[in-house]
Amino acid sequence: MTYEEPCKIMEGFLEPEKCRYIIDTYKDMCKRSTVVDAAGKDVVDPARTSSTYFMPNDDPVIVELRRKAAAMAGVPESHVEGLQLVRYAKGEQYKFHYDYFDAIRHNQREHTFLVYLNDFELHEGGSTIFKSYGIKVYPRQGRCIWFRDMIDGKLNEKSLHSGEEVLSDKIKYAINIWIREKPVDDYSSIVVKPMPAFPSAGTTKATTATTATTATPATPANATATAPPLGTLIVWALMALVLVILVWFGYSMFTKGRIPKLPTFSLPSLSMRSFRT
Repeated sequence: MTYEEPCKIMEGFLEPEKCRYIIDTYKDMCKRSTVVDAAGKDVVDPARTSSTYFMPNDDPVIVELRRKAAAMAGVPESHVEGLQLVRYAKGEQYKFHYDYFDAIRHNQREHTFLVYLNDFELHEGGSTIFKSYGIKVYPRQGRCIWFRDMIDGKLNEKSLHSGEEVLSDKIKYAINIWIREKPVDDYSSIVVKPMPAFPSAGTTKATTATTATTATPATPANATATAPPLGTLIVWALMALVLVILVWFGYSMFTKGRIPKLPTFSLPSLSMRSFRT
């Protein structure tokens, strides 16, 4: 990406089951968000009203995300800050801001990966807006926005962006992944926990198929209709013929006042020769 290029939007950056895992595991850990002021201190700012939580570095899903972002940015894993979960409730937002620091120059942020964990519709707010690029991105589960905070050693002023106010009662969840110029942590000594057992797409399909094949057999009341036997068809035909005759008799008695004569017809004579092959 160059200074003039907009951010990159990537779908499916994180699988749905892992998005749900992060929300369920860490949503109750979030506290009021802070920003870094000119003196380099974390302070509460009315421009940022969300809640956040820096997730543990030994969580296998977090490790996977950290390594994936580092690989895409082309830097060692040690350049990645701790991953931050962000929670926006109704009415909360983050007004236009930069992710790079105003006060820190020796190890600036170079890349931002913003990963959405759940979906938002147009009328629900919660989008990410890049004023200079003219881009408005709505949250979709697993979608990721990647943009540069620095390019060729210079601060990217076009990275100015905002987290739009949430308008619905739904809570917006996302992950901030920030990457620095130089190492910020040594993850090599961390003992990573085992990966949770997530159901794969194949497992889901197999379960669905099994459910279908082991379903309760249909009873005669709800079984699929089949063609009736020949004898039943003959009975129905005779009943229909009788009904036609009765209607015809009734019509004749009503209009002519007398019993109609039955039509006469003769059958052609048949010989055994007609059935020979």
